[in-house]
Formats: sequence, C-alpha cells, structure tokens
Amino acid sequence: MTWINEDSVFHTITSESSNGTTATPNEEFDSGEVQTGETDAHTFDTTGTFDYYCTPHPWMIGQVEVTG
Repeated sequence: MTWINEDSVFHTITSESSNGTTATPNEEFDSGEVQTGETDAHTFDTTGTFDYYCTPHPWMIGQVEVTG
C-alpha cells in the first residue's frame, strides 16, 4: 500500500488498536512524518483489516483490508 501526502502539512500513517474512543499505536507500522509531496509505503504480509490514523491529527483515520 502506498500513501501520498497531497496536503500542505505533514501527516503520519500509524497503525492502531482502537477501543472505540481513543486511538492507540500498536507498532505494526508507523511512517514517521510524511511531508507534503512525499510518499510512504507498507507491505502487508498477512490478510486482515488494519486500522491506522495520523498521530498529530487523530480524527484522520483509515483502514486497509487485505484479502487473499
């Protein structure tokens, strides 16, 4: 999966374990700061659903579904 930051500020792509109200990093993947115009890629080796969020903007969330 490749993410492209087309925004005017940096973002992160940080895997999470969510309890429904608070995002908590789970250390599966973390891009660090992805600046404007930069990309980040992650290879998923297993099937499943992977939640992620942006650490400085925790309301920005996403999900990747990997199927066989």
